Amino acid sequence: MTAARYVPIYHVQLVRERKVPYGGAFENPEAIARFLRPFFETCPVEKVFVILLDTGMRPIGVVEVSSGTLNMALMSPREVLMTALLANAANIVLSHNHPSGQSTPSQEDIQVTKRIKEACTNMQIELVDHIIWAEEGFSSLRQLGKI
Repeated sequence: MTAARYVPIYHVQLVRERKVPYGGAFENPEAIARFLRPFFETCPVEKVFVILLDTGMRPIGVVEVSSGTLNMALMSPREVLMTALLANAANIVLSHNHPSGQSTPSQEDIQVTKRIKEACTNMQIELVDHIIWAEEGFSSLRQLGKI
C-alpha cells in the first residue's frame, strides 16, 4: 500500500508595505521620472522597479523586482509580470537605474525590454515605457523608439 501524498493549498496575497505620494496620472516620461527620483537618488546599486497602472494611467502600486550590483540587475518577464497580474494592472512602466550616472540604455537594456514587451502583449498588459534613471537625467525607451 502506498503512502498518501499531499498537495499544498496556497493563498496568494499582495501586501502593502507603505504609501508614497504622487501628483496624478503619468502623462509623460518626465512625470514618471519625477515620481521615481526618491526610489533611485541614493541607490548605490542597480534596482528594478515596476510601476503598476490602472486603465487611466494612474499608479496603483510600485514593486521592487530586483536589486543587483553596481552595473547589473536581473529582470525577467516572469518577475516583472507576476505582481502586475496579481494587482490587476492594465499597464506597467518598467524602470531601473544606472549608478554610473549615465542614462543611456545598453544593448542588454534594449533586448530585455523587447522580451518583456512581448510577454506583456501576450498577457494583455501594456508596457507603457522603460525609464532608465541616472543622476544626469533619464532615458525613455519609448521616446527613443526602442519600445
